[in-house]
Order: sequence, then structure tokens, then C-alpha cells
Amino acid sequence: VHGRRVEAIALVMGSFELVYIITMIMAFRWEDFSSSIFKTSFDNSQYNFIVAANIGAVVMPWMLFYQQSAVVDKGLTKEDLQDSRYDTFIGAIFTQVIMCSVIITSSGTIWHESGKALPNPNPPEEIAEFSAGISTHLGATAGKALYSIGLLGGALVGGIVVSLTAAWGLGEVAGFKRSLEQSPLEAPWFYAMYIVCVLVGVIICLLPLNLIYLNLIIEAMNAALLPVVLGFLYVLSIKALPEQIRLKGWYMYFSGVVYFICAFVGLIGGIVGLIMGQN
Repeated sequence: VHGRRVEAIALVMGSFELVYIITMIMAFRWEDFSSSIFKTSFDNSQYNFIVAANIGAVVMPWMLFYQQSAVVDKGLTKEDLQDSRYDTFIGAIFTQVIMCSVIITSSGTIWHESGKALPNPNPPEEIAEFSAGISTHLGATAGKALYSIGLLGGALVGGIVVSLTAAWGLGEVAGFKRSLEQSPLEAPWFYAMYIVCVLVGVIICLLPLNLIYLNLIIEAMNAALLPVVLGFLYVLSIKALPEQIRLKGWYMYFSGVVYFICAFVGLIGGIVGLIMGQN
């Protein structure tokens, strides 16, 4: 029951991010899209850094840990496998649509001024700068309100998911009770670790740090860690799964190639991003 309530709350909060689809439509320009869709700037260190961070933002190691812990916590069995696959597939599409919406919104507002680049081409260092840039084109009220709603939804979902992942992971290592189906009295250490993770996140956000740069560094690090995470995931899929759903035959080899490509791109992109981020 508790787990379903948490999922419902996260879904409601996450739905706030759908406002970015509205801002994307308002900011979209066909002429910019057609002229820049195949344009790259790999000679620019900041561009390479952003590319690496995007790789780490798409496939985050902790997301895989969260999903496996959530599956165990909900008590799903092989009978739920098909529905879980649909759930993951639909969720992946939605998250990437939101991600693209944010990118298009930003490129069509913050980095655009009457068809020309903004006077200051340096990356924004504070969230307020994104809001201000969007408000210039979408209107002060609409820009700030829509951007704030979307940001709030994403931040709250991230806070829930990341903190739960850490609490579940520490619970598995330490061996204490760790389920949303248990009350705080039944699993005190699990809820205590969850609260500690949230408080640590709040403290970091209150520190005088460049949070945008910090997030980019973390995402680039995520990309560099992909070989380890995807490697173990692949080994588990061919060794640890029940025989009837274990990867085998041509699909096993095909999946291995896909895993290797993703891991290789993530590793190279992550290393390059971390190096570029120091420049």
C-alpha cells in the first residue's frame, strides 16, 4: 500500500514536467531546426562536455538500481514481466520526450534572440538564468510559472527516486529491513537513511556551489560508469535469470553488441566530458 502511494505521488509530481511540452511548442522554430539538426561543434570543449553529460543523463546507473529494488519491493514475479516491460518502455519514451522538450525550449529561448545568438554565449550558472531567458520569449508570468512547475516536478521526483535508491542499496548491504510496505516503526533504519539522503541533498543545494556545473560533472561520471553497470547487467541476464527468460541465441549476441556500443560510447564520452569539464 505504501509503495503504491509513493508511486502515485511521484507520478503526480512528474506530470508537472509535461508543461515543458507546452514551452517547447511555444519556443519551437522550424527554420532553426532545419538549419541546425545536423550541425555539430566537436571542436568546442563545452559542446563535448554537454554531449557526454547527455549520455550520462539518458542512462543513469542509479536508475537501474532503483528499478531492480522497486521490482523486489513490490513483490513482482515472472507473471508481471510483460507488464513491467510495457511500463519501462512507455516510461522511457515519456522521459526522453520531456528531455527533448527541455533542450528545444532552452535552445529556442535562452540561446536565441531574433535569429542571432544572445550577447552572452556563456552557459547559465544559476537556475534563475534559465527562467529569465525563457520568460523573455514566453512572457514574464508564463515563462516563470511554466518553468518553475516543470522544475519542481522533476526535482521532487528526483529527490524521491535517488533517496529511495540509496536507502534500498544501503539496506541490502547492511541487511536491515527496507520496504515501503513496512511502516517507519517496522523499518526505522530504512526510513532514517532515506531522510538523511534527502537532508544531504538539501544541504548541498543550499551551499554556494554552481549546481548546474555539478550536475553536468555527475552526469559525465554516470556515462563513464556505464561499462561497469551494463557489464554486470548483461552477465546477470545470461547467467542469473531463470532459464525460460534468460537471454540466449541470436538475441543474446545482439544484446551484447548493443550493450558494448552503449558502454563504449558512455566510457569515452564520460572520460572526455570529465576532462573537458575541467577546462
